[in-house]
Amino acid sequence: MDSVAATTTIRVIFTALGLLLSWRFWRFTLRPRLHSDEPKELPYWIPCHVSSFFVNFNRAIESGRKYFELSREPFTMTVAGQTIYVATSAEDIGSVWRKSKTISMNPITMDMYILGGISETSRKAMFEQHPTARYNGGHGRPLTPTQMTIELHHQQLHAGSRLDSLMRDKMLPIIFKKLDTETPMNQAVLSRSDDSAVISLHDLCVDTFITAETEAYFGPALLQRSPDLIMAFLDWEYCSWKFLFMLPDILAPDMVTAKTKISNAFADYYRQPRSERPGSVYFVEALEDMLREIGLTEAEMGMVTLLHYWA
Repeated sequence: MDSVAATTTIRVIFTALGLLLSWRFWRFTLRPRLHSDEPKELPYWIPCHVSSFFVNFNRAIESGRKYFELSREPFTMTVAGQTIYVATSAEDIGSVWRKSKTISMNPITMDMYILGGISETSRKAMFEQHPTARYNGGHGRPLTPTQMTIELHHQQLHAGSRLDSLMRDKMLPIIFKKLDTETPMNQAVLSRSDDSAVISLHDLCVDTFITAETEAYFGPALLQRSPDLIMAFLDWEYCSWKFLFMLPDILAPDMVTAKTKISNAFADYYRQPRSERPGSVYFVEALEDMLREIGLTEAEMGMVTLLHYWA
C-alpha cells in the first residue's frame, strides 16, 4: 500500500509539473511568437506578480526592464488578474498620447477625484460644460473644467510672454541660485574645499527641478507656510502607485500620509488672501478662479492641485 501511495504521489507531482511547464512554455515562449505584434509579458510562475508588485512597485518595474535587457520595448505584467502595460521609452509614451483619441482618460481621472475625497457634486462639476462660466469666455465652444485645466497648461507654456516671464523672471534665476555651490544654504553641497565642492546629485535635482519649479509657479508663500511639502512629495513619488491601484487606506498608510500633507498644503495656500501669496503664475491663478467658480471647496481644490502638481 505504501508503495502504491508513493507511486501515485510521484505521478501526481510529475503530472502537475508537466502541466505547469507546458503552460509556461505556451504562455511565455510559443504564444509571444504567434503574436509578435503584441508587447511581451514578463514571465511568472505562481500565481502572478502580485507579491513583488505590491511589496515594491518600482523594483517590480525595474525587474521587467532588466529581464528584457533594457531594450525599453513596451511589456506587460499580470497583477491580480489585470494586465498592466508598461512603456518606458519616450517614443512609446509619445505614441500612446498620439493615439489618445482611442484611450479615454475620463474614467481614470474620475476615479482619482473620488479617491482623493472630492464630493460627487464637485466631481460632476469637473466633467460638465459650463457655457456661461467666466473661464469659458472667449472660447468658440465651452470646455469642461477638466478640459480647461489642460488648456490652461497650454496657455502657460505656449511660446509667448507667459512662458518668457516664467523662464526669464522665475525659473532661471531660481535655478542659477540653486546651482551656486558658494551659497551657504545650498543643501545639495555635502562638503567644500578651497577649489571644489562635493554635491548630492539627488538633492541638486530635487532643488532645481522640484523646489525651484514649485517656487516659480506658486511664489514663495506656499513653501514658507508648508516647508515639508517637498519631502512629502518625494514620499508620494515612491508610494503614489498605491493610489492609482486603489489600495485600501489600511494597506497604504504611507500614501495616505503623503497625500494628506500635500493636499492640505495646497488647501491652506488657497485659504490665504491672494494679496498674502504674491508671485504665482497665470496657470495657478486661472486654475484657482475656475475651481472656485464651479463651487469646489479649498480642500477639494487642494486635491485637484495635487493631481496636476504630480502630473
